[in-house]
Amino acid sequence: MASKDGPGYDMVEVAATVLLGVAAVAIAWATFQSGLWGGQQDEAYTESVREANNAVDLLQAADTIRTFDQSLFVEVLTSGVCDGGAPNDEAVCEQVLASMSDEGAAAIEEWLGSERASSPFESTTYLEALYAPAEEAKAASERHFAEGAAANENGDNYDLAATILTVVLFFAGIAAVLGDRRVSWALLATAGVLMFGAIAYMIGLPWA
Repeated sequence: MASKDGPGYDMVEVAATVLLGVAAVAIAWATFQSGLWGGQQDEAYTESVREANNAVDLLQAADTIRTFDQSLFVEVLTSGVCDGGAPNDEAVCEQVLASMSDEGAAAIEEWLGSERASSPFESTTYLEALYAPAEEAKAASERHFAEGAAANENGDNYDLAATILTVVLFFAGIAAVLGDRRVSWALLATAGVLMFGAIAYMIGLPWA
């Protein structure tokens, strides 16, 4: 059996030192990337909540506008001012339409020129135009949420790599102080496989 001061043990210590150094640098990089992705996750989730609240506000505003348009529409129907029955009706009709939202006025004008089979405020054109801002904000909220989920997953992946590299530090540190060379080399070989596997895994991950 070789003495503890022999060249065999020197090689073990050199290999352990190299593994410890590389693994430490890799852990630092994994931790750095995990922190960056965590920041992006928080930012994306914050934007998602903000856009969700904005979508609710826009939806409520659209509902209010639709209710107001419908009230004026009832006035148009009951008064008949937009049917052209009296000389001054056209001016009154224009005034009522001007009080509506742009979407509502367009829906009324389209309805007046049609067969009037249904309410003008049930048309796809009116509903899409009125609720488009709310739908856009909702879509933006979902997009930011997806970005936050992706950032969270990337951060978790870097955390996993850092955990594996921590095991490398443990194996390499134990191998450097053991008196049995065969066990030391076995631990170093295992640590080397884990380290290169973790580094290869991180290379395939996106950078923040």
